[in-house]
Amino acid sequence: MKKRNEIFFGLTIIALVIAVLSFIDPVDNKDVTPTNQDDVTDLEKENEHLKQDIKGLEDSLFESKKYIFDSNLAKDYFSDPETEILYKEIEETKYVIVYIDGHGNHLYVSSKEPWYEILLTIPTLEPDDGITWDYIGMGNSFDDKGITNHFLGGIITNNEIKDVHVSFNGEVNEADIFKINENMYGWYSIYKKSSGLDENTVKIQALDEDGFIMWQKTIR
Repeated sequence: MKKRNEIFFGLTIIALVIAVLSFIDPVDNKDVTPTNQDDVTDLEKENEHLKQDIKGLEDSLFESKKYIFDSNLAKDYFSDPETEILYKEIEETKYVIVYIDGHGNHLYVSSKEPWYEILLTIPTLEPDDGITWDYIGMGNSFDDKGITNHFLGGIITNNEIKDVHVSFNGEVNEADIFKINENMYGWYSIYKKSSGLDENTVKIQALDEDGFIMWQKTIR
């Protein structure tokens, strides 16, 4: 119990430090004059060190969570004591978890990549269409291009659905599909774009083994 509490306390501290550092604004040197260029250069170096510090903390947080989820402490990580983990897959640089708690059903995907941690909602485990979907977009405040990670995912209960395709303005990506149990699969897809969802047309298609479209949804 003591070791478990120490681990969770450490996770909380790391997360708080990352949150605080993330709110520090980077230097904008568009209107710099030669007289203060040295000061700006020093600040830019500090910004670079800050990014490296945040990256190091994020890696530590990821590894700590991965350790917990890959152990018998996994259920204790969640605040709801009635949490039931339906599926978990722990890889070297990524983990995927499907679980149920008092707030509903969830698909949790996380990776070491920046801004690659997301919690998607699964509205029901018995969808009428045989598939569910959810979407969340997250941007990177440190990226000059304003890259946004677009996360889509859900579950599949129709055993005739073998593939899920997600297209951004016609650019098609095959979703990752994983087996939860004999009657249920999960799926997710991540796009990196320098624009938000409101600037794109996104379509989800569920296909059978012959490529026939069994279900589709246009988000915008």
